[in-house]
Amino acid sequence: MNEFDERVQAILDTATSIVASPNDVMLCDTLIEAAYTHAEETDIGVGTALAMAFDMCIMSEYYGLVANRGWLYCPTHPPMMLYPYVNICPRCILNDIFVFHKANKPQSGVIGRASSRWLALFYERLFVRHGRNVQVFKGKEPIDLVTYEAGTKTVLFAEIKAAPLATLPLVFESDELTELAEDGEIIGMEHTETDHTALRHTPISLFIPQADGDGWSHKTYVYGTPGSDGWSQAAMLNLVTSNKDFFKTFSSYWIRALDAYSEKNRSDNIYWFTNACGQPFPLPDNWPSRGRGASGYESVSDSKTSVGMDRTDDIKKGTYQVLKLSAELKPDVTHFHVKTGLLSNIHAVRHFDEYLEAVRDIIWTSEKDTGVHLGRDLDPDKPLYNLFDGIISFTKSIARDEWVANLFNFT
Repeated sequence: MNEFDERVQAILDTATSIVASPNDVMLCDTLIEAAYTHAEETDIGVGTALAMAFDMCIMSEYYGLVANRGWLYCPTHPPMMLYPYVNICPRCILNDIFVFHKANKPQSGVIGRASSRWLALFYERLFVRHGRNVQVFKGKEPIDLVTYEAGTKTVLFAEIKAAPLATLPLVFESDELTELAEDGEIIGMEHTETDHTALRHTPISLFIPQADGDGWSHKTYVYGTPGSDGWSQAAMLNLVTSNKDFFKTFSSYWIRALDAYSEKNRSDNIYWFTNACGQPFPLPDNWPSRGRGASGYESVSDSKTSVGMDRTDDIKKGTYQVLKLSAELKPDVTHFHVKTGLLSNIHAVRHFDEYLEAVRDIIWTSEKDTGVHLGRDLDPDKPLYNLFDGIISFTKSIARDEWVANLFNFT
């Protein structure tokens, strides 16, 4: 092996196995099977069903972080406590009412780590299901994921850019909250932030919007009682396996939400559940300004939480990292077959045409001779390389490489 082959070998040697508990693995396997069953029973494609299932994995991760602080009391009958992941009251927005409440979404670093870990595990379990003889590892910066087929010495170095479409709020029914008015009368409270002091002793439910004629209603499904590490994955697993209606209900909400996000359809109330949905439209008179000296108004969800690989900064950064890694390794490696690409849960729904369409089919080579301007000026034996061997997601994939295309074919 030459020094470049040794560099690839070093990357393989320092890559680590995907960390997953038995509950994590069982949840992935169960949701994958539920996705295939749902696709067979409906006209929903397998990729879309898998993307839905992946969102449930991420939801289980977020719910495991639920805290006492950050709950919203909604006085609409029956009164409820809600734990939203976007900056609104989830129940009121279904009735066209914007009520601001700070979201409980994790910090961006937590989101990135969770999405990368679960996506790697999800793809690994899909490879196992389909009999792919490959190993999956977590790489070191700048490589997020390494897939290695020892028999052919083929290695894929992938940059992960993933984030969920939306995270459903948690909820439980509440007594009416009251306060003492200035005249001494006890009156019902309006929307207010409050703590849930009995969190670890109270079953909580998932709040799922449901289309109801021309409007929206909702269903709730008992999720579980927060407890020790891993309780949330066990709760999601139990919900999926014990309630056969749940996946179907989730699907009807999720498909509608993806359509609304894709079309940026602000007139569809479900749009305001999705990540990166922006500011309310039209802007309510009482909607708060941004704090800490920032100009403008608060968003319901900002562009930093864009769906899948749809954040423009992620597309640009990912494209550069794929190109740099390819340029450093592909031309001089002889012992391995090196592939590079982007990996996500949902493709760049809004920004593919603007940011990826023009570069998706680029092939390149490295040439120091500044007098070379045309292909015919190159040495005929000069190898050419794909910028992207694959831009892969559950919902849409593009592969210029046959090995990559076969590896990620899950239909």
